[in-house]
Amino acid sequence: MRVTICAIGRSKNDPAQHLLDDFEDRIKKAGPSTGLKSLTMIEVEAPRGLSGPERQSAETKALLAKAPSPRTGIVLDGRGAALTSEAFSEKIRAWRDASADDLVFFIGGADGHSDEIFADARLTLSLGSATWPHMLARVMVLEQLYRAVTILSGHPYHRG
Repeated sequence: MRVTICAIGRSKNDPAQHLLDDFEDRIKKAGPSTGLKSLTMIEVEAPRGLSGPERQSAETKALLAKAPSPRTGIVLDGRGAALTSEAFSEKIRAWRDASADDLVFFIGGADGHSDEIFADARLTLSLGSATWPHMLARVMVLEQLYRAVTILSGHPYHRG
């Protein structure tokens, strides 16, 4: 199973880049033993001069156009399911065991997603009730992916 994080915005010189690189490296090393063949980050430039629903729509179209297809889509949204790490790893296991080829996480811009992306999703996932900067949301997704890999492999990183 290939994993792609498809996100609005660029990480240029972001302080979170070190964490992104660290978790990406960890997943690339440990993931193959659990069926995660690859990890790719796709950054989509935010449209300029748009706001509200117009911006949401343009960003959604851009994200969907850049993402692999067919896919198992996971949309990050505050209205989604707040899963425990164990429940998240079970979702990963189930998709892997069902021979899902491409698992794609969609991280939208400041205005959120348009409805079109939810129709494409197998899961709408919340990182909690707080609002997070987009770079930290990427770090949190990568950390939870790494945690899922360690849960699936029996590694002691996750001691829950």
